[in-house]
Amino acid sequence: SYNNAVMFVFFSSESPNGFTPKLNISHVQNGVYRTIGKMMSTIIVQGGEPPAFLAPHIVDYIFSEDILQVHVTPDDIADAELRDSLKKVSLV
Repeated sequence: SYNNAVMFVFFSSESPNGFTPKLNISHVQNGVYRTIGKMMSTIIVQGGEPPAFLAPHIVDYIFSEDILQVHVTPDDIADAELRDSLKKVSLV
């Protein structure tokens, strides 16, 4: 379906806590992520179900618009190698 295509093209599923946007500066510069956000908000405004695939910290950021209010843990990091490194550092 269209929703699955959007999820796998624009979002990473490697995070144990849900999908996070893939790092793609071109998508940011071209407004692709903004367009996806408008599509999601339109669905919600029209009474549809909110996207349940996003990681909680992404949803927190969308609602608060304040990066300092978002609680992120190593499990929120999509890159497995970076996530493991952060877990090791936090144990020290």
